[in-house]
Amino acid sequence: MYQDLKGCFQESSALNETQHETFFLPQIQQIWDAQKSAIKSLPCFQVLSDEAERKNLKELAQDWGTKYDRYIVFGTGGSSLGGKTLCRLENNPFSPSKVSFLENVDPDTFQDLCAAFDLKRTGFLIISKSGATSETLCQFLCLLAVCPDIQQDQIRVITETKESPLYLLAQTRGFTILPHHNGIGGRFSVFSNVGLLPALIQGVDIDALHQGALEVLDNPQPVLEGVALACQAMSQNLTMSVMMPYHDRLEPFAAWYAQIWAESLGKDGQGTTPIKALGTVDQHSMLQLFRDGPKEKLFTLIGCEKNSGDFTLAKDFENQSSLSYFKGQQMGDLLSAEFKATRDTLEKQGCPVRTIIVPEISAKSLGSLLCHFMLETILTARFMKVDPFDQPGVEESKVLTRAYLMENHSK
Repeated sequence: MYQDLKGCFQESSALNETQHETFFLPQIQQIWDAQKSAIKSLPCFQVLSDEAERKNLKELAQDWGTKYDRYIVFGTGGSSLGGKTLCRLENNPFSPSKVSFLENVDPDTFQDLCAAFDLKRTGFLIISKSGATSETLCQFLCLLAVCPDIQQDQIRVITETKESPLYLLAQTRGFTILPHHNGIGGRFSVFSNVGLLPALIQGVDIDALHQGALEVLDNPQPVLEGVALACQAMSQNLTMSVMMPYHDRLEPFAAWYAQIWAESLGKDGQGTTPIKALGTVDQHSMLQLFRDGPKEKLFTLIGCEKNSGDFTLAKDFENQSSLSYFKGQQMGDLLSAEFKATRDTLEKQGCPVRTIIVPEISAKSLGSLLCHFMLETILTARFMKVDPFDQPGVEESKVLTRAYLMENHSK
Protein backbone atom coordinates (compact mmCIF):
# COMPACT_ATOMS: atom_id res chain seq x y z
CA MET A 1 0.00 0.00 0.00
CA TYR A 2 1.40 3.38 -1.05
CA GLN A 3 0.34 6.68 0.52
CA ASP A 4 1.04 10.06 -1.08
CA LEU A 5 0.62 13.22 0.98
CA LYS A 6 2.36 15.73 -1.26
CA GLY A 7 -0.95 17.15 -2.48
CA CYS A 8 -1.75 18.18 1.08
CA PHE A 9 1.17 20.51 1.53
CA GLN A 10 1.30 22.77 -1.49
CA GLU A 11 1.84 26.45 -0.84
CA SER A 12 -1.72 27.14 -1.96
CA SER A 13 -3.18 24.34 0.12
CA ALA A 14 -5.43 24.81 3.11
CA LEU A 15 -2.74 23.04 5.14
CA ASN A 16 0.59 24.50 6.14
CA GLU A 17 3.66 22.39 5.36
CA THR A 18 5.97 23.88 7.99
CA GLN A 19 3.54 23.43 10.84
CA HIS A 20 2.95 19.79 9.88
CA GLU A 21 6.63 18.94 9.64
CA THR A 22 7.84 20.71 12.77
CA PHE A 23 4.93 20.12 15.11
CA PHE A 24 2.37 17.43 14.46
CA LEU A 25 4.40 14.51 13.13
CA PRO A 26 6.99 14.63 15.93
CA GLN A 27 4.19 14.72 18.50
CA ILE A 28 2.46 11.76 16.89
CA GLN A 29 5.77 9.90 16.77
CA GLN A 30 6.21 10.52 20.51
CA ILE A 31 2.73 9.20 21.23
CA TRP A 32 3.42 6.07 19.19
CA ASP A 33 6.82 5.48 20.77
CA ALA A 34 5.33 5.79 24.25
CA GLN A 35 2.20 3.74 23.65
CA LYS A 36 2.97 1.32 20.83
CA SER A 37 3.26 -1.73 23.08
CA ALA A 38 -0.05 -0.96 24.75
CA ILE A 39 -1.76 -0.21 21.43
CA LYS A 40 -0.46 -3.37 19.76
CA SER A 41 -1.75 -5.28 22.80
CA LEU A 42 -5.30 -4.01 22.33
CA PRO A 43 -7.68 -6.96 21.78
CA CYS A 44 -8.75 -5.60 18.36
CA PHE A 45 -5.14 -6.12 17.19
CA GLN A 46 -4.29 -9.15 19.31
CA VAL A 47 -6.91 -11.22 17.49
CA LEU A 48 -4.78 -10.90 14.37
CA SER A 49 -2.39 -13.44 15.90
CA ASP A 50 -5.05 -15.80 17.26
CA GLU A 51 -4.53 -18.75 14.94
CA ALA A 52 -6.65 -21.07 17.10
CA GLU A 53 -9.67 -18.79 16.74
CA ARG A 54 -9.21 -18.59 12.96
CA LYS A 55 -9.02 -22.38 12.81
CA ASN A 56 -12.26 -22.72 14.82
CA LEU A 57 -14.04 -20.20 12.62
CA LYS A 58 -12.90 -21.95 9.44
CA GLU A 59 -14.30 -25.23 10.76
CA LEU A 60 -17.59 -23.55 11.70
CA ALA A 61 -17.85 -21.95 8.26
CA GLN A 62 -17.12 -25.28 6.60
CA ASP A 63 -19.79 -27.02 8.69
CA TRP A 64 -22.64 -24.65 9.55
CA GLY A 65 -21.70 -22.22 6.79
CA THR A 66 -22.45 -24.77 4.06
CA LYS A 67 -25.72 -26.24 5.37
CA TYR A 68 -28.03 -23.54 4.04
CA ASP A 69 -28.60 -21.85 0.71
CA ARG A 70 -28.28 -18.31 2.05
CA TYR A 71 -27.22 -16.60 5.25
CA ILE A 72 -28.51 -13.37 6.77
CA VAL A 73 -26.70 -11.30 9.38
CA PHE A 74 -28.90 -9.38 11.82
CA GLY A 75 -26.92 -6.49 13.30
CA THR A 76 -26.30 -2.79 12.98
CA GLY A 77 -23.33 -0.44 13.10
CA GLY A 78 -20.15 -2.24 14.06
CA SER A 79 -21.96 -5.57 14.16
CA SER A 80 -22.55 -5.42 10.42
CA LEU A 81 -20.30 -2.87 8.68
CA GLY A 82 -17.08 -4.85 9.11
CA GLY A 83 -18.53 -8.11 7.85
CA LYS A 84 -20.33 -6.32 5.03
CA THR A 85 -17.06 -4.67 3.96
CA LEU A 86 -15.27 -8.03 3.89
CA CYS A 87 -18.06 -9.90 2.12
CA ARG A 88 -18.17 -7.33 -0.68
CA LEU A 89 -14.80 -8.71 -1.84
CA GLU A 90 -16.51 -11.91 -3.00
CA ASN A 91 -20.04 -10.66 -3.56
CA ASN A 92 -21.24 -10.26 -7.13
CA PRO A 93 -23.99 -7.62 -6.81
CA PHE A 94 -25.73 -8.97 -9.92
CA SER A 95 -26.27 -12.43 -8.47
CA PRO A 96 -27.69 -13.61 -5.13
CA SER A 97 -25.13 -13.16 -2.39
CA LYS A 98 -24.32 -16.06 -0.09
CA VAL A 99 -24.40 -13.61 2.84
CA SER A 100 -26.79 -10.67 3.19
CA PHE A 101 -27.08 -8.08 5.94
CA LEU A 102 -30.24 -6.73 7.58
CA GLU A 103 -29.17 -3.54 9.36
CA ASN A 104 -32.31 -1.46 9.78
CA VAL A 105 -35.77 -1.94 11.29
CA ASP A 106 -37.76 -0.75 8.30
CA PRO A 107 -40.86 -3.02 8.18
CA ASP A 108 -40.94 -2.85 4.37
CA THR A 109 -37.40 -4.21 4.16
CA PHE A 110 -38.21 -7.01 6.57
CA GLN A 111 -41.25 -7.88 4.50
CA ASP A 112 -39.05 -7.96 1.38
CA LEU A 113 -36.69 -10.33 3.18
CA CYS A 114 -39.49 -12.72 4.10
CA ALA A 115 -40.75 -12.71 0.51
CA ALA A 116 -37.33 -13.18 -1.08
CA PHE A 117 -35.90 -15.98 1.07
CA ASP A 118 -36.95 -19.52 1.80
CA LEU A 119 -36.56 -19.10 5.54
CA LYS A 120 -36.31 -22.84 6.07
CA ARG A 121 -33.23 -22.93 3.84
CA THR A 122 -31.61 -19.87 5.44
CA GLY A 123 -29.07 -19.59 8.24
CA PHE A 124 -29.18 -16.56 10.53
CA LEU A 125 -26.30 -14.92 12.36
CA ILE A 126 -27.48 -12.57 15.11
CA ILE A 127 -24.81 -10.12 16.33
CA SER A 128 -24.89 -7.66 19.23
CA LYS A 129 -21.92 -7.12 21.56
CA SER A 130 -24.04 -5.82 24.42
CA GLY A 131 -26.91 -8.18 23.74
CA ALA A 132 -29.24 -5.23 24.26
CA THR A 133 -29.26 -3.53 20.84
CA SER A 134 -32.93 -2.71 20.29
CA GLU A 135 -32.80 -2.97 16.52
CA THR A 136 -31.18 -6.40 16.53
CA LEU A 137 -33.50 -7.72 19.23
CA CYS A 138 -36.49 -6.44 17.26
CA GLN A 139 -35.24 -8.11 14.06
CA PHE A 140 -34.69 -11.39 15.89
CA LEU A 141 -38.07 -11.35 17.64
CA CYS A 142 -39.82 -10.59 14.34
CA LEU A 143 -38.03 -13.56 12.75
CA LEU A 144 -39.17 -15.85 15.57
CA ALA A 145 -42.73 -14.56 15.11
CA VAL A 146 -42.89 -15.14 11.34
CA CYS A 147 -41.00 -18.40 11.56
CA PRO A 148 -42.05 -20.03 14.87
CA ASP A 149 -40.82 -23.47 13.79
CA ILE A 150 -37.30 -22.29 12.99
CA GLN A 151 -34.73 -24.94 13.80
CA GLN A 152 -32.11 -24.41 16.48
CA ASP A 153 -29.32 -25.17 14.06
CA GLN A 154 -30.36 -22.33 11.75
CA ILE A 155 -29.31 -19.76 14.33
CA ARG A 156 -25.92 -18.64 15.58
CA VAL A 157 -25.69 -15.75 18.05
CA ILE A 158 -22.59 -13.62 18.68
CA THR A 159 -22.84 -11.69 21.94
CA GLU A 160 -20.99 -11.19 25.20
CA THR A 161 -21.31 -13.99 27.73
CA LYS A 162 -23.48 -12.18 30.26
CA GLU A 163 -27.15 -12.04 31.18
CA SER A 164 -28.28 -9.68 28.44
CA PRO A 165 -31.68 -9.93 26.69
CA LEU A 166 -30.12 -11.54 23.61
CA TYR A 167 -27.99 -13.97 25.61
CA LEU A 168 -30.95 -15.09 27.73
CA LEU A 169 -33.22 -15.41 24.69
CA ALA A 170 -30.68 -17.54 22.85
CA GLN A 171 -30.01 -19.63 25.92
CA THR A 172 -33.71 -20.22 26.55
CA ARG A 173 -34.37 -21.28 22.96
CA GLY A 174 -31.24 -23.46 22.75
CA PHE A 175 -29.51 -21.44 20.03
CA THR A 176 -25.72 -21.73 19.81
CA ILE A 177 -23.91 -18.73 21.31
CA LEU A 178 -20.48 -17.67 20.04
CA PRO A 179 -18.76 -15.36 22.56
CA HIS A 180 -18.18 -11.79 21.44
CA HIS A 181 -14.77 -10.69 22.72
CA ASN A 182 -15.45 -8.55 25.81
CA GLY A 183 -12.52 -6.23 25.05
CA ILE A 184 -13.44 -5.42 21.45
CA GLY A 185 -16.06 -2.80 20.64
CA GLY A 186 -18.34 -3.34 17.69
CA ARG A 187 -16.72 -0.83 15.36
CA PHE A 188 -13.28 -2.36 16.01
CA SER A 189 -14.46 -5.97 15.62
CA VAL A 190 -13.82 -6.60 11.92
CA PHE A 191 -10.87 -8.96 12.60
CA SER A 192 -12.83 -10.96 15.20
CA ASN A 193 -15.60 -13.53 14.70
CA VAL A 194 -18.01 -10.64 14.06
CA GLY A 195 -16.38 -9.91 10.71
CA LEU A 196 -14.61 -13.17 9.98
CA LEU A 197 -17.50 -15.64 10.18
CA PRO A 198 -19.64 -13.88 7.53
CA ALA A 199 -16.49 -13.38 5.46
CA LEU A 200 -15.57 -17.06 5.61
CA ILE A 201 -19.07 -18.13 4.60
CA GLN A 202 -18.84 -15.73 1.65
CA GLY A 203 -15.46 -17.19 0.68
CA VAL A 204 -13.00 -14.46 1.74
CA ASP A 205 -9.36 -15.43 2.38
CA ILE A 206 -9.04 -14.37 6.02
CA ASP A 207 -5.40 -15.46 6.28
CA ALA A 208 -4.47 -12.93 3.59
CA LEU A 209 -6.69 -10.37 5.31
CA HIS A 210 -4.79 -10.76 8.57
CA GLN A 211 -1.44 -10.76 6.78
CA GLY A 212 -2.21 -7.36 5.28
CA ALA A 213 -3.23 -6.00 8.68
CA LEU A 214 -0.11 -7.28 10.43
CA GLU A 215 2.11 -5.64 7.82
CA VAL A 216 0.62 -2.28 8.79
CA LEU A 217 1.36 -2.87 12.47
CA ASP A 218 4.92 -3.78 11.56
CA ASN A 219 5.36 -0.63 9.45
CA PRO A 220 3.19 2.10 10.98
CA GLN A 221 4.98 5.13 9.47
CA PRO A 222 2.25 5.81 6.85
CA VAL A 223 -0.30 5.68 9.67
CA LEU A 224 1.66 8.21 11.75
CA GLU A 225 1.77 10.55 8.75
CA GLY A 226 -1.97 10.13 8.30
CA VAL A 227 -2.60 10.97 11.95
CA ALA A 228 -0.42 14.08 11.66
CA LEU A 229 -2.42 15.07 8.61
CA ALA A 230 -5.74 14.60 10.42
CA CYS A 231 -4.56 16.60 13.42
CA GLN A 232 -3.24 19.33 11.13
CA ALA A 233 -6.62 19.49 9.40
CA MET A 234 -8.50 19.79 12.69
CA SER A 235 -6.14 22.50 13.93
CA GLN A 236 -6.98 24.58 10.85
CA ASN A 237 -10.74 24.05 11.05
CA LEU A 238 -11.07 21.55 8.23
CA THR A 239 -14.21 20.05 9.72
CA MET A 240 -14.91 17.28 7.20
CA SER A 241 -13.01 14.18 6.09
CA VAL A 242 -14.01 12.79 2.69
CA MET A 243 -13.27 9.11 2.04
CA MET A 244 -13.54 8.40 -1.69
CA PRO A 245 -12.43 5.00 -2.96
CA TYR A 246 -12.29 4.41 -6.71
CA HIS A 247 -13.58 0.87 -6.75
CA ASP A 248 -17.10 -0.50 -6.22
CA ARG A 249 -15.84 -3.26 -3.93
CA LEU A 250 -14.57 -0.60 -1.53
CA GLU A 251 -17.87 1.24 -1.24
CA PRO A 252 -18.79 -0.53 2.05
CA PHE A 253 -15.30 0.28 3.33
CA ALA A 254 -16.14 4.00 3.10
CA ALA A 255 -19.23 3.38 5.26
CA TRP A 256 -17.12 1.38 7.74
CA TYR A 257 -14.64 4.27 7.89
CA ALA A 258 -17.42 6.79 8.48
CA GLN A 259 -18.58 4.95 11.58
CA ILE A 260 -15.19 4.31 13.14
CA TRP A 261 -14.08 7.90 12.59
CA ALA A 262 -17.31 9.58 13.70
CA GLU A 263 -18.14 7.41 16.70
CA SER A 264 -14.58 7.29 18.02
CA LEU A 265 -13.62 10.96 17.70
CA GLY A 266 -16.86 12.95 17.87
CA LYS A 267 -16.62 13.91 21.55
CA ASP A 268 -16.20 16.97 23.75
CA GLY A 269 -16.92 19.29 20.85
CA GLN A 270 -14.09 17.77 18.81
CA GLY A 271 -13.76 15.60 15.72
CA THR A 272 -14.34 15.94 12.01
CA THR A 273 -17.36 14.79 10.06
CA PRO A 274 -16.66 11.84 7.74
CA ILE A 275 -18.25 11.90 4.30
CA LYS A 276 -18.38 8.73 2.24
CA ALA A 277 -18.13 9.08 -1.53
CA LEU A 278 -17.45 6.74 -4.44
CA GLY A 279 -15.46 7.38 -7.56
CA THR A 280 -16.37 7.80 -10.31
CA VAL A 281 -20.03 8.07 -9.37
CA ASP A 282 -19.71 11.07 -7.08
CA GLN A 283 -17.72 13.05 -9.62
CA HIS A 284 -21.17 13.56 -11.14
CA SER A 285 -22.88 14.57 -7.91
CA MET A 286 -20.43 15.85 -5.28
CA LEU A 287 -17.28 17.02 -7.07
CA GLN A 288 -18.67 20.45 -7.88
CA LEU A 289 -19.12 21.14 -4.16
CA PHE A 290 -15.86 19.43 -3.25
CA ARG A 291 -13.94 21.61 -5.71
CA ASP A 292 -15.66 24.99 -5.49
CA GLY A 293 -17.54 24.83 -2.20
CA PRO A 294 -16.26 25.77 1.26
CA LYS A 295 -12.61 24.82 1.84
CA GLU A 296 -13.39 22.79 4.95
CA LYS A 297 -12.57 19.27 3.75
CA LEU A 298 -9.64 16.88 3.81
CA PHE A 299 -9.82 14.31 0.99
CA THR A 300 -8.60 10.73 0.93
CA LEU A 301 -8.75 9.07 -2.49
CA ILE A 302 -8.09 5.33 -2.76
CA GLY A 303 -7.13 3.74 -6.05
CA CYS A 304 -5.52 0.50 -7.17
CA GLU A 305 -2.72 -0.32 -9.58
CA LYS A 306 -4.38 -3.36 -11.14
CA ASN A 307 -7.97 -4.35 -11.83
CA SER A 308 -8.83 -8.03 -11.45
CA GLY A 309 -10.71 -7.92 -14.75
CA ASP A 310 -10.67 -5.44 -17.59
CA PHE A 311 -12.44 -4.90 -20.86
CA THR A 312 -11.26 -3.56 -24.19
CA LEU A 313 -13.65 -1.21 -25.96
CA ALA A 314 -15.18 -2.07 -29.30
CA LYS A 315 -13.28 -0.61 -32.27
CA ASP A 316 -16.34 0.62 -34.19
CA PHE A 317 -15.71 4.18 -32.98
CA GLU A 318 -12.10 4.57 -34.12
CA ASN A 319 -12.98 6.79 -37.07
CA GLN A 320 -15.08 9.12 -34.90
CA SER A 321 -12.95 12.07 -33.81
CA SER A 322 -15.19 12.76 -30.80
CA LEU A 323 -14.29 9.35 -29.38
CA SER A 324 -10.62 9.26 -30.35
CA TYR A 325 -9.47 9.55 -26.73
CA PHE A 326 -10.80 6.01 -26.18
CA LYS A 327 -8.51 4.47 -28.80
CA GLY A 328 -6.45 1.62 -27.36
CA GLN A 329 -7.98 2.04 -23.92
CA GLN A 330 -9.65 -0.35 -21.51
CA MET A 331 -12.36 0.33 -18.96
CA GLY A 332 -9.82 0.37 -16.15
CA ASP A 333 -7.86 3.08 -17.94
CA LEU A 334 -10.85 5.39 -17.66
CA LEU A 335 -11.22 4.59 -13.95
CA SER A 336 -7.54 5.44 -13.37
CA ALA A 337 -7.74 8.61 -15.44
CA GLU A 338 -10.75 9.85 -13.50
CA PHE A 339 -8.98 9.13 -10.21
CA LYS A 340 -6.03 11.28 -11.32
CA ALA A 341 -8.33 13.97 -12.70
CA THR A 342 -10.20 14.30 -9.40
CA ARG A 343 -6.94 14.43 -7.45
CA ASP A 344 -5.47 17.10 -9.71
CA THR A 345 -8.53 19.31 -9.94
CA LEU A 346 -8.89 19.33 -6.15
CA GLU A 347 -5.21 20.08 -5.62
CA LYS A 348 -5.31 22.95 -8.12
CA GLN A 349 -8.08 24.54 -6.05
CA GLY A 350 -5.96 24.29 -2.91
CA CYS A 351 -7.85 21.35 -1.43
CA PRO A 352 -5.70 18.98 0.67
CA VAL A 353 -5.74 15.54 -0.93
CA ARG A 354 -4.18 12.33 0.34
CA THR A 355 -4.00 9.47 -2.16
CA ILE A 356 -3.61 5.82 -1.21
CA ILE A 357 -2.79 3.25 -3.88
CA VAL A 358 -3.16 -0.47 -3.24
CA PRO A 359 -1.68 -3.06 -5.62
CA GLU A 360 -5.10 -4.61 -6.22
CA ILE A 361 -8.43 -5.02 -4.49
CA SER A 362 -7.84 -8.18 -2.48
CA ALA A 363 -8.22 -9.58 1.01
CA LYS A 364 -4.65 -8.61 1.82
CA SER A 365 -4.97 -5.01 0.65
CA LEU A 366 -8.31 -4.63 2.40
CA GLY A 367 -6.76 -5.95 5.61
CA SER A 368 -4.09 -3.28 5.28
CA LEU A 369 -6.67 -0.53 4.75
CA LEU A 370 -8.81 -1.64 7.68
CA CYS A 371 -5.85 -1.87 10.05
CA HIS A 372 -4.43 1.43 8.81
CA PHE A 373 -7.60 3.35 9.63
CA MET A 374 -8.24 1.54 12.91
CA LEU A 375 -4.77 2.56 14.06
CA GLU A 376 -5.09 6.04 12.59
CA THR A 377 -8.35 6.54 14.48
CA ILE A 378 -6.93 5.32 17.80
CA LEU A 379 -3.79 7.46 17.55
CA THR A 380 -5.79 10.54 16.53
CA ALA A 381 -7.96 10.00 19.60
CA ARG A 382 -4.84 9.77 21.75
CA PHE A 383 -3.68 13.13 20.37
CA MET A 384 -7.13 14.64 20.98
CA LYS A 385 -7.24 13.14 24.51
CA VAL A 386 -10.59 11.42 23.96
CA ASP A 387 -11.53 7.78 24.48
CA PRO A 388 -11.84 6.12 21.05
CA PHE A 389 -13.72 3.13 22.45
CA ASP A 390 -16.80 4.64 24.10
CA GLN A 391 -19.92 6.24 22.58
CA PRO A 392 -21.87 8.08 25.31
CA GLY A 393 -24.05 9.92 22.81
CA VAL A 394 -25.18 6.65 21.24
CA GLU A 395 -25.90 5.15 24.65
CA GLU A 396 -28.13 8.10 25.54
CA SER A 397 -30.10 7.56 22.33
CA LYS A 398 -30.58 3.88 23.20
CA VAL A 399 -31.96 4.76 26.64
CA LEU A 400 -34.39 7.27 25.16
CA THR A 401 -35.55 4.76 22.52
CA ARG A 402 -36.49 2.23 25.19
CA ALA A 403 -38.23 4.96 27.19
CA TYR A 404 -40.37 6.01 24.21
CA LEU A 405 -41.37 2.40 23.58
CA MET A 406 -42.40 2.07 27.22
CA GLU A 407 -44.53 5.19 26.85
CA ASN A 408 -46.31 3.62 23.88
CA HIS A 409 -46.87 0.44 25.88
CA SER A 410 -48.44 2.32 28.79
CA LYS A 411 -50.95 4.24 26.65
